[in-house]
Amino acid sequence: MVQCLKSRNTLLWVAPATGTTVTTDSGRQFNPKAFASSRETIYILAKEGAGSAAP
Repeated sequence: MVQCLKSRNTLLWVAPATGTTVTTDSGRQFNPKAFASSRETIYILAKEGAGSAAP
């Protein structure tokens, strides 16, 4: 499920901006209200193994 992180472009897209962390990078904060009214997609990953995450 994390195979996509081998792509430099994908990793740059999901990593915090330079000099910030996940909690201080304002571009990375999840806003559930904005998400619900958007056309974006969220992908949920699980560490429990194959078959543990489902749509």
